[in-house]
Amino acid sequence: MSDTILRQLAMLMAIPGKPGKVTARQLHANLSTQGYEVNVRSVERDLHKLSTQFPLMCDEAHPAGWSWKEAGLHHNFGGMSLSAALTYQLLEKYLKPLFPPAMLEDMEPQFAQARQSLVLLGADPVARWSKRIANIPSGQPLIPPKLKDGVRDAVYEALLRDRQIKVDYLSVDREQPKSYHLHPLGLAHRAGAIYLVATAENYTDPRQWALHRMKAAKMLDATASIPKGFDFQRYVETEKAFEFPTGKKIRLQLIVSEWLARHLSESLLSTEQKIVPLNDKEGRSRVTATVMETQQLEWWLRGLGAHVEVVRPIRLRRAI
Repeated sequence: MSDTILRQLAMLMAIPGKPGKVTARQLHANLSTQGYEVNVRSVERDLHKLSTQFPLMCDEAHPAGWSWKEAGLHHNFGGMSLSAALTYQLLEKYLKPLFPPAMLEDMEPQFAQARQSLVLLGADPVARWSKRIANIPSGQPLIPPKLKDGVRDAVYEALLRDRQIKVDYLSVDREQPKSYHLHPLGLAHRAGAIYLVATAENYTDPRQWALHRMKAAKMLDATASIPKGFDFQRYVETEKAFEFPTGKKIRLQLIVSEWLARHLSESLLSTEQKIVPLNDKEGRSRVTATVMETQQLEWWLRGLGAHVEVVRPIRLRRAI
């Protein structure tokens, strides 16, 4: 990182938020104590240049006083490293749908600071990182469904505050929406859609409610009830609830093509997976692995077509 950029960063950190202010001469003295050799005129040029990239303001006094337009911005900038700026940018790019709207509004100054910091430090390899990575969906990309006005705000706020929520929900098998009182337990973002995991009325079995199927939503004053022993992360990661489990773990045995064997040797079905070549003229292999039996597994196998033959379990072989 160049001395000029480091000097400008030091200047930005030394500028107070409104109503405080600092003059170019005061900044020059501050920089001198940090070992930067620069004259007052250069500091003034830097201030005008930085004001085109950052929300800085200059009053009409003599000498002119400089400050951030909002009181908290200088603290946010001063505490934001280049790595932090990159983190905020990636949060905004990939995880924004999972943040409560009120929290996103509070974080907007940090998002803005991150964007501006990365523009200013564009020559640094870390600042270029976000332009050199991509998150590619594993399935067919789909346009996210639209949500009714107010639904997302109500659902997120209810989950954040552990409150019950009343929704008018249109199930896929109904022609008219039906009202439910839900107890929110967690949110999941899957294939562009957002799902609320919640229990309904006085039932204790968690179910998945698509936000785009909610025609209206309203947070209630009543406290939400969480089923005893429920763990949202276990529900998603261990119980594979969003992969539509149809049973328990199974010992899967497959005959796969040469291409699929190479692929599975790199991306394993499970940690104890085994691949044994059959040494036949097609170059096939036998793959065995213990996996959770889910509808997603069945869809994946069907999508592989002639590249895979299911040997066991027999019920899965018959289904495929």
